[in-house]
Amino acid sequence: MANNVVTQTTPLTETQKVQIRRLCGYPVKGSNAATANSNMWWYYTDYQQLEYRMEYLQPEEINELVNLLDTCLQMENAFQQITPDLSTAKAGPWTRNPDEIRDYKRQFEYWCRYMSEQVLGVPYRGVIYPFNKSAGNSGMRIVV
Repeated sequence: MANNVVTQTTPLTETQKVQIRRLCGYPVKGSNAATANSNMWWYYTDYQQLEYRMEYLQPEEINELVNLLDTCLQMENAFQQITPDLSTAKAGPWTRNPDEIRDYKRQFEYWCRYMSEQVLGVPYRGVIYPFNKSAGNSGMRIVV
């Protein structure tokens, strides 16, 4: 997935931080008056560690993290590419792999967990995406 190697040594952008929080399973930081004034998120040690590490990465660490983020985002986009084929079991010589969704989910979760636990050193809290837990089933129903 990481064929396009990204080189970035500047601090993470706010957009990248939002994506990292989401992929590691952490809630949004918030910007309204209630969350901005109370900073309740700051009282959670794991969240505090995540914010601190994203803010004070070395240039080499930023480069590695941005490449992992790119890999996770590419895999997340792969879900959108395979979902149109879920209703087709066979078309000509092509046969759908019934385990494709499960396999993508496992790979996706592996890389998000790696980014969270091994690179950033914070617990992985899971990513929510529009697929239920049953393997190979999108949980979507199309009524025609």
